[in-house]
Amino acid sequence: MQTHDIGASSLEVDGASLHYELIGAGPLLLLMPGANGTGFLYQPLAAALSSQFEVVVYDRRGFGQSPILEAEDPDSPTLLRTQTVDASRLIEHLSPGRPVTVFACSGSGVMGIDLLQSRPDLVYQLVLHEPLLIAPLPEPLKSQIIAEYTNTILEYGKYSSSRLHRALMPLMQSKRDQFRLGQTHQFSRLQTLPGDHTGRFYQHELPQIFDYRPDPGILRRYRERIVLTKGAECAPRLSIASVHTLAQALDIPTVIVPGGHTSYVTDVEPFTKHVVSALRCATAKL
Repeated sequence: MQTHDIGASSLEVDGASLHYELIGAGPLLLLMPGANGTGFLYQPLAAALSSQFEVVVYDRRGFGQSPILEAEDPDSPTLLRTQTVDASRLIEHLSPGRPVTVFACSGSGVMGIDLLQSRPDLVYQLVLHEPLLIAPLPEPLKSQIIAEYTNTILEYGKYSSSRLHRALMPLMQSKRDQFRLGQTHQFSRLQTLPGDHTGRFYQHELPQIFDYRPDPGILRRYRERIVLTKGAECAPRLSIASVHTLAQALDIPTVIVPGGHTSYVTDVEPFTKHVVSALRCATAKL
């Protein structure tokens, strides 16, 4: 694989500083971090994409090297929207006047959707890999899934962040997918995240993710920009239901990619090829 220099910098936004890294050359592609909030999990994917894109890997505010500079209310109802605004500021800074491709997965899926809905001028294409989309699910499935998450967090939240991560993994990943992720360097680093990172996402962001309901009317206007992907691995019902519900609501196809929920880590080369191919096909329709 061709190698590219990595440049790190930071951007001051309202009440925080966003740490980001750039790698590669070409049109800009932003990788939005999910539950762990940091960009390191995306490093293999960024490297694989760097021959065709200039890839932005960043830490969301309050995670990693992106500190909060002013006191904030962690229970503010605008917590997710703030993350969307941060992403928009980063895009405007790095690609003024030119929309970019955005990749979002799992917990950042609703942030990517919110970005497209609120700032379609900034998003050229949006790749959604198994987004954590709960509110549109039918009952009783929605309530059952929320209860599973809530009970697991209550039971394991008092322990280390690594133990909580392990307890929650079966809700989104197959056993094989969990095992393969556990063999990676990225997973080893994931286990070292401080507990306040875990608490910020699971205690404050996740409830708002559960409640987030996209506007199908707005999204349908931009459905040609959306590339929805799902891993070929047999997945828990949440991964399947979220993707199926969104595909059905927008009448868009689902691109099946090698691996599972974290195939951008475990199967990065074939995953990248499928995503790039899907982006090209979608571009031809724009």
